[in-house]
Amino acid sequence: MPMEVFRPKPGVRLRANARCSSFYRLAALWLFVLGMSVLAIVPAQAQRRELAASYQISKVVRTGGEVSFDLTLKVINYSGQSLRNAGIVLYGKPVQPAEENPVLGTFPLIKSFPSRAEISLTQSFTVSAAEYAGWGHGNDPRLVFLKPDAQLGTLQEPIDARRDFSPVTVTKAKTAGGVR
Repeated sequence: MPMEVFRPKPGVRLRANARCSSFYRLAALWLFVLGMSVLAIVPAQAQRRELAASYQISKVVRTGGEVSFDLTLKVINYSGQSLRNAGIVLYGKPVQPAEENPVLGTFPLIKSFPSRAEISLTQSFTVSAAEYAGWGHGNDPRLVFLKPDAQLGTLQEPIDARRDFSPVTVTKAKTAGGVR
């Protein structure tokens, strides 16, 4: 006996198909919204900064091919944990492209840095005039936060520091024989 195929009468809708169709539409919409939410969260977590900072340069003195100055750094700890025995290093630009960035100096050791706290550190540095000039052309000093990790090593986290004060004027150093 041949198998009969069920065909509804023209103009008649079946309720079972309508319910099933709207269920699948709702499920597809829910999955789409869930997927978009996950895609929005992942980049937000990747861009999360654990340390935010601003800096000010003061007491600038140019002597020959070098510039001496005080660098005041204000750092806020957003990591959610207290940090202990941490340090901040000021790096320069490499002379040759294949070289590592040279260390220009360090700030004093930070014994304790509570979560959601702000610290202010000031340190004197002397850098080349070319390095200092680069900071005045939209390049901020390269600062790195060093903190101990669980395996007795050191983790390095770049600090995104922005200059928060207007540029300072550079004065020439006076010597016994006059101005250099």
